[in-house]
Amino acid sequence: MVILAAPTLTAAPVSAHAALTSITPDDGAIVDAPPRTIDLTFSEPLITGAATVVVTDDQGAIVLRERSRVNGTSVSVSWPVGQPPGEYTIGYRVVSGDGHPIKGSSRFTLRAPEPTSLADASPPGQPEPTIPEAPAAGAATSAATADPPATEPPGDQQSTMPVLGLLAGVIAAIGVGIVVVVSRRRAE
Repeated sequence: MVILAAPTLTAAPVSAHAALTSITPDDGAIVDAPPRTIDLTFSEPLITGAATVVVTDDQGAIVLRERSRVNGTSVSVSWPVGQPPGEYTIGYRVVSGDGHPIKGSSRFTLRAPEPTSLADASPPGQPEPTIPEAPAAGAATSAATADPPATEPPGDQQSTMPVLGLLAGVIAAIGVGIVVVVSRRRAE
């Protein structure tokens, strides 16, 4: 009895390459504050040492070029501090676990902070400054004879006031001494 063995054909799974599933900041996003990091997530694990992220500004100047930290399916890079408002392009190149390179880009806009008004400048919980009312007509004469309110000198002037008073006293004493010496010499 002869048994013919036919080769068994099985369908090997077609390997889809990794694809970008999310990016932060989102493509086309307009953000009010600089991101702390740029985060990319892919559909499959990536090869650890083969990810690069390049960020350029709206003039095409490179503001960040970094071999990126890969953690499974994620890539993360720190945003460079001090970048001005404008449009930025995130370019990336990674290699999926099956060895295929994946590259692409995304854009977002960092919006300039809006100017604040003077009303926004007072710290929360602080009362609004008040403007004193004008004194009544009869009160004007008594207000003129009253002592002015005591005010403290601002900042460092407060510590220099006693020194200035002492210095003025020393100068006055020297002046009196000179007058006494000169008048004694004239009297002789």
